[in-house]
Amino acid sequence: MYNSKTTYAIFPFEWTVKSTSCQIRYRKAFDINEIDEIFCSIINAKENIINISDLAILLGFNLQDLAEIDVLNIYLKNLSEFNLIEIKQGTIQLTASGQEALQSKLKYKYYFSFTELFENQTATGENFDFSFKSIFDLENQLSHIRDIKDKIHEHQELEKKLQFQLFGKDIGLAP
Repeated sequence: MYNSKTTYAIFPFEWTVKSTSCQIRYRKAFDINEIDEIFCSIINAKENIINISDLAILLGFNLQDLAEIDVLNIYLKNLSEFNLIEIKQGTIQLTASGQEALQSKLKYKYYFSFTELFENQTATGENFDFSFKSIFDLENQLSHIRDIKDKIHEHQELEKKLQFQLFGKDIGLAP
């Protein structure tokens, strides 16, 4: 029978961890559904812009029926929330995100939040994937989350550290 023994490293000094408050923007990935793909594909085939009434007719919506107009508006609102389309003065335009979603089969929702960035002040030069959770039992959290329309790339190295501290290796939540 084998005996296993867990060995812990003992350090002759105290560790100092610095915590810095950050405002961040991040995104969550979602699979596009059939409705997303149908709407975006039709708009894409019409050179990325189409009149709302033309789209409704192509999809078989009765524009005289208020219930059907409401259903169409629900679909369009969902596409707008994921920034796949933009609606202006009775026309629908496929956005760059909508075109990307057709290729990647993913759509994104963007968020603004507050969090903490942990930095090891004692051991210099740690990698972005230094596990504060497993070593110091410090777990990063998001607070005051709200939706935003788009993401702006700012500090890539800080983004990598925060992404790992918040989401680990879950690339579906990557910025």
